[in-house]
Amino acid sequence: MSSFVPPSTASSLPPGTASGRRQYARCVTVPLPTATTRWRCTSCGNLTRFDVTRTSRVTEFLHLDLAGTSTVEERTVHSDVLEQVRCRWCDAVDAVELVPRADVEAELAGRAVEEAALGEARAAAADRPAGPGA
Repeated sequence: MSSFVPPSTASSLPPGTASGRRQYARCVTVPLPTATTRWRCTSCGNLTRFDVTRTSRVTEFLHLDLAGTSTVEERTVHSDVLEQVRCRWCDAVDAVELVPRADVEAELAGRAVEEAALGEARAAAADRPAGPGA
């Protein structure tokens, strides 16, 4: 007959805990990029490669075909928390800032020039007399 020996308290704690208290990842204060902004690493200047850790809570409606292949037809996001942004080049953690996109700035500047030229053309057309004999 074997006797049961309970595990020690320290070894029975779930992984990721210390002294029975869970340790949660620190949430990032940098917002997600938008259509007019982008991320930039303040350590190395990287603009294109980041490892993003996030926690999402979603409800999905899955449609499975007869072969068992699933397709998500509806998705409702209940929460989406950005936990960490790590630069892929220099491995800096949370050293990311939000900066304006250069292509958006250039596009807006180009539109301003086009609108100014169009306004000048309209003003010049308004100054000309109407009709062939006028």
